[in-house]
Amino acid sequence: FFMIVLDLTLISILSAILSAILMIPFTLALSIGSFRWGWNPDNITAPFITLVGDMVTLPILFLSSDLVLALNNVLKIVIAVAIIFITTGIYILSLRTEKELVGEKIVKESFPVLLFCIILDFGAGTILGDNLEGFVTLAGLLVIIPGFLEDAGAMGSILAARFSTMLHLGVLEPSLKPGKEVILSFAVMHVMAMIIFSVIGIFGHFVALLLNLQTIPLFEMVLWTVISGQIMMLILDFMSYYFSIVSYRNNFDPDNVGIPLITSSADILGMACLVIALGLLNII
Repeated sequence: FFMIVLDLTLISILSAILSAILMIPFTLALSIGSFRWGWNPDNITAPFITLVGDMVTLPILFLSSDLVLALNNVLKIVIAVAIIFITTGIYILSLRTEKELVGEKIVKESFPVLLFCIILDFGAGTILGDNLEGFVTLAGLLVIIPGFLEDAGAMGSILAARFSTMLHLGVLEPSLKPGKEVILSFAVMHVMAMIIFSVIGIFGHFVALLLNLQTIPLFEMVLWTVISGQIMMLILDFMSYYFSIVSYRNNFDPDNVGIPLITSSADILGMACLVIALGLLNII
């Protein structure tokens, strides 16, 4: 049992390190590049980072698994102990610098949020498992799920990033009642959602046909994704706003709270919305 836990831990750590090596330069380049090109980074970074993150996750996990499982048990234990000592040493050496105080604030605010996000991530799989029989019967519906959850989380993250920036700049008052500018942002995202989720439904339908999977008619597929998406966006509207407002009013940086909670919540809420819409349309 101990070695199984150690294997999984080392795979997770190695995957995180390799992901960071790829994602941190990409994030910096995307943020700086979008700003220099006159684009709003809030509208660019969140969707592209989540997209690329999803694309590199599985290959890195497979690579990390192969590397860790190829090691003997003694070497695994030595590596684990070395990681603990190196991490502890770096933390102690960096405690007193002003820049690291900022980093410490990020860790303190983000760590509990990310732990909670782990629980939310398992929720989506639970909902899918409870309705697996219906999805297996119409296997073409499964094609929709990754793109739907990805885009829903991206749009919610755009809103959260935008509200966070507005709060930092003093453009948005941290009021519990959303103002006109906030309502306008909601409306814009719902129009975007109408288009994006329609496209997801269309592409999903033809991919299912291409793979010879049992699916539903095109009109029902698009109607299903649009209804699910609009319900989802209605929830994400207020989540993105109130996560930002409440965290700001409690002296937390909304950047450390909003986007992690939105992307993790999008998985479980997105699955729930898809299942609810299937019930409303009497598909399964």
